[in-house]
Amino acid sequence: MVAGSAAEVARHTRSTPGNPRIADEHYPDTPRGERTPKPPNPVEAQFLAIGPGAAAWLIEAAAASTRRIRAKVADAIALAKLYGTADVYRALGTAATVGRFAEGDLLSILDHQGEHDQVEPIRHSETHRLQPGTSAWSGFESN
Repeated sequence: MVAGSAAEVARHTRSTPGNPRIADEHYPDTPRGERTPKPPNPVEAQFLAIGPGAAAWLIEAAAASTRRIRAKVADAIALAKLYGTADVYRALGTAATVGRFAEGDLLSILDHQGEHDQVEPIRHSETHRLQPGTSAWSGFESN
């Protein structure tokens, strides 16, 4: 082999978007399912600092071959400053769980959480019923 020339080190089978192929031998110290992203730059470090939901989102978004991940990471960081990290962390976790990685999905989830989480649940007493009762039927004769 000539010094400085390229040499094939490994050959991997091809994959399709949304179907990642991960060679476990490349990660000998970490079992599958326990791998966590390591931030290669300060922006991604800031994103991952939002919480475990951010790491889950990043893993699932990459596995789904999501486009424009960097822009979506930047959006999440900006939203964390507006909504708070706890809300964005929860929204990212929800997005990762249900596979929502499109433009505006995170904001949509945050809006949904804001509308539905602020409402006190309705707790009916034993005297309150949704069923109106059968008194309206008392005027009918039975055969």
